[in-house]
Formats: sequence, C-alpha cells, structure tokens
Amino acid sequence: MKKSTLLLLAAMLAAPLYAQNKVERFGVFDHLGANLSVGTDGIGIELAAPITHYAAVRAGFNFFPKIKVTPTVKYTNDFRDDPTSEYFGEDKLSTRVQGKFNWMNGKVLVDAYPFESVAFHVTAGIFFGTSEIMQVENLDPIHRKDPDSGIEIGDYIIHENSEGIAKANVKINSVKPYVGIGFGRAIPKKRIGVSMDLGVMFHGKPTFNAYSPTDDLWVKATSSDTGNEDGGAIDIISRVKVWPVLNIRLTGRIF
Repeated sequence: MKKSTLLLLAAMLAAPLYAQNKVERFGVFDHLGANLSVGTDGIGIELAAPITHYAAVRAGFNFFPKIKVTPTVKYTNDFRDDPTSEYFGEDKLSTRVQGKFNWMNGKVLVDAYPFESVAFHVTAGIFFGTSEIMQVENLDPIHRKDPDSGIEIGDYIIHENSEGIAKANVKINSVKPYVGIGFGRAIPKKRIGVSMDLGVMFHGKPTFNAYSPTDDLWVKATSSDTGNEDGGAIDIISRVKVWPVLNIRLTGRIF
C-alpha cells in the first residue's frame, strides 16, 4: 500500500514537469531552438525562433568540407615532329588538373505551418555567401611551343602562363533565393525532434572563367567546338542553374 502511494505521488509530481517540457502553443519569439543538419546543402547549424504558432524563422550557415578532384587532361603535342625534343613522336601529352570545391553560405529562412496539428511546412528565404565555388589549376606544367593554343577543360579553352600553369574557376551568384517544403518544426514541442527539408536554391547560371596571362585578369572562357578529354564535367556544372536541397535536421529546444 505504501509502495503504491509513493508511486502515485511520484507520478503526480512528474506530470507538471512533463507538461512544462512540452510546448502546446508557440508565441512571438518566446522560445529558442538550435538545429544541426546534413544534406545536399552541406553540414548546417541553425538557431530558430517562433514568430507565431504558424511560422518560425531560422538563421545559420551551411558548408561542405573541402573537396578535391584531380582528373588527367590530354592536349596536342606540337613537339611530336621535332626530333630534338624529348616529346618527339607522341601525339598527346597530359597534365593533372585539380579542381577544388568550395561551399559556405549563411542563410535566413522562414517556415510557414498552414495546418495547426501537422508539422508540414513551406519554406522561403535566401542563402548568401560563396561565389567562387570551384577553382581549377593544372599541377603539371604544360609543354608547348605555342602557348596561345591553350588546353581544353569541359567545352572551354584556357591558356597557360609562362610557367605552363593554366587557372580557371566557376562562379555563381553570391545571393541565392530558396523555396521548399518539409516536415517537422524548427523548434520542437518536446526538447528534441527531427525535421526534413526538400527544396531548390536558385544560384543563377554558373560562369566558367579563365585567368588570362596576357591581360592579367579573369575573363569568361571561350567555347570550343572540339571534343574534350575529361568527360565535360566542368561544362555540366556550368549549365546547372539551381541546386537541389534535401536534408535532415536534428532539432532541439533550448527554452
């Protein structure tokens, strides 16, 4: 009997604590959440606050760890008919071209919850940050009599400097509008929750730019009608105007 009474008393004491730990209604900035996400927009960290029970605002940043790829690109050997050259008789020479992917953005997003009892949300906002998302540079000097001929990367031609190094980059808009949908609240009703987002980031048409040793400045690379040796990876990137976003977030309520 005493044991049952103690258990009942403990349950009665725990009930108010549980009620305080769960939010039934959200007001204007009366709570604060912290979120951690991972997805196609990178690793994300956010702070979130409700505007009303039907909306919330999130602010934070996303980034990718530094990613490098190093394909081999072939180019025409104009020493092939020169018997005094070490490259005599070879139709093609090659160089390793390293591409570095760079991605870091701040963001401000607003979630709207049209249904009171369902955590479905519609999201709109902006990402802002990285403009130069890729840097390209050959690691092995290019050997050629005529440096003006350049090398082909994707469907573009870039020219090497006096040291045989060619440089290029891919740029997008620094401000990138975002729209999407998802499920889950930015500030969970309980202390911990899970949320998911699906949307698109509009970063504009990427430009592929090459460093011109003659002009000592960056210029938009010229198109080439000839084939390429790297599978056109850079050319594919330069045609994509939106970035698909799919992520999952671990959400937490600070207070």
